[in-house]
Amino acid sequence: MTKLTKYLIASLFLVLIACVEQKKVDAMKSDTSEHMFLVYDEMFAKHFGLSLSKSSKLSDGLHALGIHIVNNQGRYQCSVNLYLDRSLDIYSPNNGKDYIAKTDAELVIMRELSNDEVMRNSERESKAQLKILFRSKQLLDKKDGLIESPVIELFKETIFTDISLLSYNTACSMLRNEYGQSEIYVQKKSAPTTYNVGDEQPSALINTNNSYRFEFPISLLNEIQSAIELAVNNNVSKTVVVESLPELLLVK
Repeated sequence: MTKLTKYLIASLFLVLIACVEQKKVDAMKSDTSEHMFLVYDEMFAKHFGLSLSKSSKLSDGLHALGIHIVNNQGRYQCSVNLYLDRSLDIYSPNNGKDYIAKTDAELVIMRELSNDEVMRNSERESKAQLKILFRSKQLLDKKDGLIESPVIELFKETIFTDISLLSYNTACSMLRNEYGQSEIYVQKKSAPTTYNVGDEQPSALINTNNSYRFEFPISLLNEIQSAIELAVNNNVSKTVVVESLPELLLVK
């Protein structure tokens, strides 16, 4: 077989792969379904008429924890929702009041911002950073694991009677269960202005005077794995195809 023939075969193979991958992308883009997963305690179950037999024992102050996975134009996005007891002293970027990050409409600016507006927006965003810490518990033993300090996207002091809602976005890969039990630290409103829970290192002891600690149930992580793997694999599918091109072209 000549080099030209091998090259033509490889080129045809690439075209076939491209067609298959395009069909996958088109199918993903047409998938607008949202996947919701929820773990809740007995109080939450009674309040909303949910099955008591499916309720779980959660960390004090945490009544429910939800995972939201949505396909947005062919890419999956994940968010974490913490339904907290309203009596908790939860930090809010908006001086203790309800807060929501910029909407998509706000990001489309048709004019140049003034210096004062730039400073106000920067200050607003900075107040939502480093106030949450997510990490694998095994990091305390200096093993492999995950850690991030996500940005607060939403805080509602009263989303339901006696329940507050704190939400943040995260990479879907952060919700894999391969590193076992995880935990979330949320800063208290009463914490010193110089304290940022997101600055803590894995080996450091979190100051519980300044933050709340919530266990991320391993049962929830296990339940969502099929959806998480689908989201992660789809999000990197284009990269996988691109990385395979050089190998296919180097036919000898």
